[in-house]
Amino acid sequence: MQIDLRGWFLNYSPSFQYHSLLQILNSVAGLREYFSQTDEIHITPRIPVMENMVDTSSVQKDDKIREEESKTKPDDRGQTDSKNMGIIDEETDDDEDYQVPEANIEEEPDKDAKRTDEPPQKIDLSCFSGILRCDPEEKSRNCWTVPDSKLFKVRSKNFPHDKSKIPAAGYLMELAAIDWFKDSKRMDNVGRQKGCVAQVAAEKGMHTFVANIQIPGSTHYSLVMYFVTSWLEKGSLLQRLFDGDDEFRNSRLKLIPSVPKGSWIVRQSVGSTPCLLGKAVDCSYIRGPSYLEVDVDIGSSAVANGVLGLVFGVVTTLVVDMAFLIQANTYEELPEQVIGAARLAHVEPSAAQGYEEPPGAQRSSSSLTQSAGGNMTSSFGSTSTCGLKITPTGFTTKKQLCLVPPPVVSLPQKIRPQRKCHFRVNAAKELYFNKDGSAMKKLQNGVNKLADLVGVTLGPKGRNVVLESKYGSPKIVNDGVTVAKEVELEDPVENIGAKLVRQAASKTNDLAGDGTTTSVVLAQGMITEGVKVVAAGANPVQITRGIEKTVKALGAELKKMSKEVEDSELADVAAVSAGNNYEIGDMIAEAMSKVGRQGVVTLEEGKSAENSLYVVEGMQFDRGYISPYFVTDSEKMTVEYENCKLLLVDKKINNARDLISILEDAIRSAYPILIIAEDIEQEALATLVVNRLRGALKIAAIKAPGFGERKSQYLDDIATLTGGTVIREEVGLSLDKADKDILGTAAKVVVTKDSTTIVGDGTTQDEVNKRVTQIKNQIEAAEQEYEKEKLNERIAKLSGGVAVIQVGAQTETELKEKKLRVEDALNATKAAVEEGIVVGGGCTLLRLASKVDAIIDTLENDEQKVGAEIVRKSLSYPLKLIAKNAGVNGSVVTEKVLSSDNFKYGYNAATGKYEDLMAAGIIDPTKVVRCCLEHAASVAKTFITSDAVVVDIKEPEKAPAGSPMGGSGYGF
Repeated sequence: MQIDLRGWFLNYSPSFQYHSLLQILNSVAGLREYFSQTDEIHITPRIPVMENMVDTSSVQKDDKIREEESKTKPDDRGQTDSKNMGIIDEETDDDEDYQVPEANIEEEPDKDAKRTDEPPQKIDLSCFSGILRCDPEEKSRNCWTVPDSKLFKVRSKNFPHDKSKIPAAGYLMELAAIDWFKDSKRMDNVGRQKGCVAQVAAEKGMHTFVANIQIPGSTHYSLVMYFVTSWLEKGSLLQRLFDGDDEFRNSRLKLIPSVPKGSWIVRQSVGSTPCLLGKAVDCSYIRGPSYLEVDVDIGSSAVANGVLGLVFGVVTTLVVDMAFLIQANTYEELPEQVIGAARLAHVEPSAAQGYEEPPGAQRSSSSLTQSAGGNMTSSFGSTSTCGLKITPTGFTTKKQLCLVPPPVVSLPQKIRPQRKCHFRVNAAKELYFNKDGSAMKKLQNGVNKLADLVGVTLGPKGRNVVLESKYGSPKIVNDGVTVAKEVELEDPVENIGAKLVRQAASKTNDLAGDGTTTSVVLAQGMITEGVKVVAAGANPVQITRGIEKTVKALGAELKKMSKEVEDSELADVAAVSAGNNYEIGDMIAEAMSKVGRQGVVTLEEGKSAENSLYVVEGMQFDRGYISPYFVTDSEKMTVEYENCKLLLVDKKINNARDLISILEDAIRSAYPILIIAEDIEQEALATLVVNRLRGALKIAAIKAPGFGERKSQYLDDIATLTGGTVIREEVGLSLDKADKDILGTAAKVVVTKDSTTIVGDGTTQDEVNKRVTQIKNQIEAAEQEYEKEKLNERIAKLSGGVAVIQVGAQTETELKEKKLRVEDALNATKAAVEEGIVVGGGCTLLRLASKVDAIIDTLENDEQKVGAEIVRKSLSYPLKLIAKNAGVNGSVVTEKVLSSDNFKYGYNAATGKYEDLMAAGIIDPTKVVRCCLEHAASVAKTFITSDAVVVDIKEPEKAPAGSPMGGSGYGF
């Protein structure tokens, strides 16, 4: 059978195309099932069946189906080259995880399986209600029931050895109710709704798991399932899911979908393979009082969204099962346990009831748009809407290019009375006023606690900080911003003070990549000095203006003190930032010498105990693959091709038919091809994805780097490197008439989610040199610094390579600490290249204090001059702390440094000597010092002008259900 798409879009309505194709494919599916059950019938078609035709937004191969269909009998006359597709479980669950037992066959669970712990008392579910009705007989519409847990296969105790699975032995929680909402906006955090199951359960001392399946569209839908339990066993996976962090939840919470009743196409599209929800789609977790809600945004995955379009077209005829379980990763956690499951029967979109937000509630208002470049989905199958192409088992097929029509999915629209939902009012707030100075004092206590903790890491003799990890080994770090992010104080007002000063570290880290500890120490100094004068009655507004003007003037003075960094000084800059580790400094300097100052240097975790450096030649830019279905290495999530052709298009590709000539040549010649274009519409992208997944094409697509004129320049650079031609209509080149002669060639192409690296084959070196000379001439003619910077980047991408530093260590804890040091050192080196260097060791800040006298004369009033004095005093804080961490009196060191007029003279804390710090290699990047000063002043100004604090009142934790003595009989 052949489905011929020529003329498919002519004279037919989209709705007819969609439903006709579904009927055709259902017929093929029926024939397929008939022939597969009859051993005597073997048919070899004369015309190859078109395969794997999918919707624009979804495709990925199903390992299980592929494995089953490849195991044809020896006497079969044909073998299929391309199988039906579903999505692969990322955790190597390569067998079916949901099975409907055949009649009269009882599957017994593994004897070693742990039965789910029964709650201490039977839960009365009569007090819970939702929009959908509970109907165990499944005889009505818009109803739900709880399927038998044995229908779901989970990892057995022997799974690490033989990958065996067993029927689930019950549920950890009970399904209490299901709501079916609709609204014009996405519905988040429905568990806070007053009167909903989560709130009713909390009042009864129970815990609730809320699964909110968010379905985007012109009308947004939310299917909300409530699972309840009366207890959470301490240390269990369920308790860790409730109280752990989002990283744990994303790596453990799995969904098993299935369609026990429905058409063959829908059953194959949805599949039955489990997926990790956090990796498949975007999930938001809300830990409320006695409940955990997971908001599953189906719209974040192109595959899931596409399958959903197919399901919605025939949803009234379906019975759908959904089970949630916690993945077991260790032997002790096996066998796996299912949280709960729901069976939904014939649910109609028109049955959804309206959802009303309470006044003041915040939630997303944007309609979600889908693309084929969403996250990979592991559970919803691979095919969707009108896009399936089916090959009966035993038929022989050929590689051929498949074009994919766009889907048309219409939802029934009916008006129903809306049920008004009311939410709990916002939590009460506690107010702290500064009438007696108590609020400011508490805020300052929080600042001092964080600054004192972070400050121990400052200088070459600074100490490490050990950070507890809730799950896993503790972290030992020497990085200021990492320490600051871990600080959460018990007192809410003190915690706000800590958060305020943490901003200085975060902003400095974002812009300069180093100097985070110095930012915190400077902010502490300005706040300490500022609080004193405000308490004495000075006007805080005028003081902050004085601080602002002084810091701005000091920035200009700092620029005068700066000098351009020499190649021989790069190692010193990196070593000082890494805590005087010259091994790291020399390696970073070597990396920059190999790829140039504007070259790309990246970090990786090495597999040995030693650091190493290697250089990958080629051009790198920050554009990743448009769709994850192009990946060739599923572990690294990268696309890697050798001897790859490049198609460069300086416009948006709207129609897949324009690509047929080039793609068919790629199929015939079996060469990989990378398409770089302004953008690719979903119809064209779906064609590329389909043919990539069916094995017909080795292909990937990315968006062109840059925007506007700069995008065209980047494309020309890539064309020069690869020997290709950019297709532009203004020069008479058309995509539909292009042939293989316009393609470029690369020795290697590596594409990740965020970046692309192209390595030339060396045949175009003369053209590259000419192009570099041309760009250098443009640099000389450029007037703006920004333009010069971008031109230098282009030269680096053309002539430079990519240096990769692999950080090695004996243990994982040491590796994390070491990698942070190397990252700081690399960022400091890049900052030094950008704005130059100054004397380090805190001496430059100290020398800037002598410039404040001249600045004071320019200020308007005495209170602004007080602000300047605050800055002057705070500038000595970093040097004093460096000396203190080295075991020396900071005040003595400060006086001795200032006794010399040589601005390079200072205290070397690493050796304990007073010397020429520039000659000794104690150097700081100018950008780092500037960012520290500016961001510390910004936080200090905010702090000094604050006069009241508003914090949430914490709700008391409710005691778990049951007697105080755990049922021992001794409770009262």
